[in-house]
Amino acid sequence: MPLKCIIFDLSKTLVENTKTFMNSKAERNMRYLEAAGIKVDKKELEEAIKKTRKEIDNTHGTTKRFERATYYKILFKYLNKHLDNKTLDKIYNMYTVECLDDMKLLPAALEILDHCKRLGLKLILITNGRKDMTDAILEKFGLDKYFDYVITSFEFGYEKSTLEPFKHVLEKFGIQSKECLVVGDRLDEDIAAKRIGMLTVWIERNDNKVLGEPEEPDFTIQSLIELKEIIDKLSK
Repeated sequence: MPLKCIIFDLSKTLVENTKTFMNSKAERNMRYLEAAGIKVDKKELEEAIKKTRKEIDNTHGTTKRFERATYYKILFKYLNKHLDNKTLDKIYNMYTVECLDDMKLLPAALEILDHCKRLGLKLILITNGRKDMTDAILEKFGLDKYFDYVITSFEFGYEKSTLEPFKHVLEKFGIQSKECLVVGDRLDEDIAAKRIGMLTVWIERNDNKVLGEPEEPDFTIQSLIELKEIIDKLSK
């Protein structure tokens, strides 16, 4: 059955933040807090960051973790700091600006998307996150023109691990599971689509946590450029 549709993940599939940015949580948060006039001990902050990450990981499978500024609401709880909404928004906005500025397009991303379009494939983006940040990322890299449909889990109401976003795509476009290829870096989210019969490509990443039940992908690649051969084979 020829391929008709490709569902892409966004973060660590088409775009990613640098390791320097991702590994500087304590330093970044210290700056944000100081800019908001809040002083904290660095060791206390580092411990609060660990607890925050654990609490957020425990909400995997729900969209609760994608509520606006959830990370900072939890962080300040562990720091025993009460922040008004104005200060919370200020800190959250500092983070989103820096995150977006640091983000880069992964090698071969545009080449692969252009190739898919030339083949006449329907392109869908499904990402666990919020619409505002997703739209900003797509606009920054000019990716919005490639996608026929975009689903963000917070607005949709279900994470990818629930399979509901994938089922919705099949129903909306009248596509059969085997006509759809899902590409992503999470065995417990993107590759979960295999449970409803979709074909899957895992972009192997060594720095990813597995929070849900992992699935075995149909194909494994180390870089996006390897996807071209798989797409060509499945499109015949």
